[in-house]
Amino acid sequence: FTRSGKQNVTASGLLILFSLLFRHIFSYQHLSDPFLIAAAGVAGIPIVLRAVSSLGRKHISIDLLVSIAAIGAVFIAEYWEAAAVTFLFALGAYLERRTMARTRSIITELIDLSPVSAVVIRNGVQQEIDAVEVLPGETVIIKPAAKIPVDGIVMEGDSRVDESSISGESW
Repeated sequence: FTRSGKQNVTASGLLILFSLLFRHIFSYQHLSDPFLIAAAGVAGIPIVLRAVSSLGRKHISIDLLVSIAAIGAVFIAEYWEAAAVTFLFALGAYLERRTMARTRSIITELIDLSPVSAVVIRNGVQQEIDAVEVLPGETVIIKPAAKIPVDGIVMEGDSRVDESSISGESW
């Protein structure tokens, strides 16, 4: 989600908070509704724009359903519902995108950790080849402290394997 997405969620949340303060703490109920309408607008406008864009591609999306719900709530003067649905949807979208970005980053780091070459025995001779070229059934030699380039079955010897970069657990 872009920085403006985070800012929209924050601004919408603050407007809802101000609305609640005016309504329940200061007892200015007539000032509460404008804050809720503004909160729904701040969080809802990007949702409506995405919905319209999707409709232009002949695609009905969740953005359209949220837009209809929020606009309908405003028309029947249920401003709290409009603000809540748009804020929660925008917050969920922000958290989802943030989680996906972090997941992609972690997967990229894991891929970068994997070795690019493997030592195999071919025709009785040790050869270093690209890890992607290891064929099923080939014998791969893993030297002490080396990274394991492919999945396999230990045929001979024993050792410990540091899986902490994958599992996050220390060994």
